[in-house]
Amino acid sequence: MILQRLFSFSSVLRSAVSIHLRRNIGLTAVAFNKTRELDPVQKLFVDKIREYNTKSQKLGGPVDAGAEYQKDLSEDIGKLNRLFGGGDMSKFPDFKFEEPKFEESSNNPEPVSDEEPTVWEIRSLHTASARADRLKTGDRAGGEDHNCK
Repeated sequence: MILQRLFSFSSVLRSAVSIHLRRNIGLTAVAFNKTRELDPVQKLFVDKIREYNTKSQKLGGPVDAGAEYQKDLSEDIGKLNRLFGGGDMSKFPDFKFEEPKFEESSNNPEPVSDEEPTVWEIRSLHTASARADRLKTGDRAGGEDHNCK
């Protein structure tokens, strides 16, 4: 009995270990691939991005931006200042929300419904009143009740 449990436990343990090893081998293969050299096009692309980043940090702004770019930038910032009241346009605005003030009113103790009746409520009232009118007059041919015998 104990041997059977040990063997069944060992098979479960064996399968769990094999799954774990397969996953780790897959991850280490990906990690080793990352350390290999990139192909020439990828390497050139990454080098250009890094070069642009260092130039941008040295200049403190966009690289190779001429006078026209600076002029357009200052015009656009001026438009935004006129439209939205100035302030620092590079900073996220601060929002301030105040708590609403509620007042109790004792003038009208009964609640008044401001809701209008729905289309279905109006239709059901109209149908019921039309049916009542037909019953009073004895008209069986009108409306929805024309199949009645």
